[in-house]
Amino acid sequence: MKSQFLIDKQELKSGLIVFRRSDVKHKNWYCRIKIPKEDRYKTISLETPDLNAAKTTAFRHDFDVEFRIRHEVPVFEKTFAEVAQEYHDFQKLLAQAKEITMNRWKIVGSYIRLHLVPYMGNKQIQHVGKTEWGMYPLWRKNEGGNMIVKKAKNGAPEEKTIVPAKDGAIRQEMMTLRAIMNFAADKQYIRERQVPTGNLPSGKARREEYSGPQISDQAIS
Repeated sequence: MKSQFLIDKQELKSGLIVFRRSDVKHKNWYCRIKIPKEDRYKTISLETPDLNAAKTTAFRHDFDVEFRIRHEVPVFEKTFAEVAQEYHDFQKLLAQAKEITMNRWKIVGSYIRLHLVPYMGNKQIQHVGKTEWGMYPLWRKNEGGNMIVKKAKNGAPEEKTIVPAKDGAIRQEMMTLRAIMNFAADKQYIRERQVPTGNLPSGKARREEYSGPQISDQAIS
């Protein structure tokens, strides 16, 4: 954020300020937190025009940043889509090294692009849990099914039908989802206990593992 947009700045402590923005219509406060030992800042909307309430919330966020650093939890949140892209890029490196086939890399990319990212939306990776894992098969068989469009004839409207995904396809996609979460845990974006361990739909789909450091031998079942 450019410094000319920061107005009414107040320093609460070294590395922590609250301010308003000149480029927005509302009067809500923001805080900016200096990340220790790094040339980086975290800016957070405090969602209140009240200065005292803003100061209290700012100190709370500052404490949270300190806690995250102390316990090696990521300070900057990532969305599922961002982590999935990192995972896909890593899989491309494996394909180039002939650890997996290029075709496999493309298939994984299609799972991510066509199904997993649309399902997760803008959800942060830290908030992906048992609910998202458990509801995925239902979503794929309803809203996330394959759309079949029957072209119009003689002026009739197009007919659109959702064909539910088969269990084998859902199984493949969920194995990719679990592999992405394992990748996130290895990168310390999430904690290992956040990796979903629930059952997969039955099917004859080929098994997939996350191939990477530390947890490359962790089977997916």
